[in-house]
Formats: sequence, C-alpha cells, structure tokens
Amino acid sequence: MLRPPALFPKDQIKILTTARKVSIDEIELSKNWLISLGYEVNLGKTIGIESHQYGGDDEARIQDFQRALDDPSVKAIWFARGGYGSIRILEKINWDKFILQPKWLIGFSDITIWHNIVNQFYGIQTLHAIMPLTFLNASEAAKSLLALNIAGNFPAVKWNLHPSNRGAKVVEGEIIGGNLSILYSLLGTKYGFNSNGKILFIEEIDEYLYHTDRMMMSLKLAGK
Repeated sequence: MLRPPALFPKDQIKILTTARKVSIDEIELSKNWLISLGYEVNLGKTIGIESHQYGGDDEARIQDFQRALDDPSVKAIWFARGGYGSIRILEKINWDKFILQPKWLIGFSDITIWHNIVNQFYGIQTLHAIMPLTFLNASEAAKSLLALNIAGNFPAVKWNLHPSNRGAKVVEGEIIGGNLSILYSLLGTKYGFNSNGKILFIEEIDEYLYHTDRMMMSLKLAGK
C-alpha cells in the first residue's frame, strides 16, 4: 500500500470527529502534546458541537471531514473519538483529492470505517492508533509509536505469543481490519473487505462474549 508522506515541524494536523460528540476540554491534553512535538493543530468545526449523540448532524460531519481531506495544508487528520456515526456519512465523502495527495488518517473504533475504505479501495496506508479522547489513559508506548509513525519512523512492534496460540508461525502480509463491530457491519455491503493473503487485525471492547462469538462466526462464514 502507498504510504502518506511523513510530517515535519510546523505541519498542520486537524482534529475532528465523524462519530460521537466531543468537547474542546476532552481533546486539550492531546492538542498540547502535538504542539509540544512542533506541529500546528487546527480543530475542526465538529469539536464542541452536538446533535443527539453525534459531533454535529450528518451534514456538519460530512463538511468538516471533506474540508480536511481536500485541504492541502492539512497533513494528517486525527479523529477525536470513535463510538458510532461514521457509517452514516460513508457514501457522502469524495476521495478524489485525497488519493492525489494522501495524508495520514489516525484513529480506531468507529474510525475503522475510514481505514477500510482507504486501505481496500485506494491502497493507501492509515494509522490504527490512539485518539484524543483516549489520550489520557494511553500508554507511553502508544504515544511514542504514534509520534514516530507520523514522523516517518516505523519501528518493529513485537509481543509474546499468548498461551492460546496454536503454535508459532511466521507470516507476512498487509495488515487490515480494526474494530470487530464495524467489520461485521460491513459484511454483505459493497464496502466490505478482502482478507485474502492479509493479516486481519481485530479490536473490540464492551461486548458480551456471545456477541463477539456471533461476529467472529459471521466473519468465518463470510470467508474472512
């Protein structure tokens, strides 16, 4: 996949939400962290507004995200939080300018919607990483990796095998995936994902075990 350009000091990073609402206070810590790294930070118009549980109504979130995608001065988009809402505006986003000048899209949870679109259909890398809302409780390793990645440095990430692993194997492939509920919601749609020959990464939180099992079985039956 194509890798977006590395960021340099004074480059602009836009923080916005395409999902749940978030206040300015909730992203202050992460904003100051980016500034300490030398970046310029610009808050989207969806920060601090609300429509029901969303960061503004659908149209507000469409416009905010589209402006950031189309603006050549914005070098990365850091989604403020996940939750739910991105799939509601999925079909309204135009990627034409983005694919000509790719930039890092950063987040997890509901942001899996954008990872999937950009990875699967445009062959462009994205960063599954911490978000401003989760910044306070994020590990130093997670913060360090994000800082290194956006600056163009990609150290190897390693962890020990879990006892549940059925033997160790060496595999290579593109890493795709993200939030299990989002991947599950895309099955059977034209925005589904191709996992052939790829490493499927999955994350999930706050789900009953039988919900998780149902979603995993659905992915299995769908050939994923």
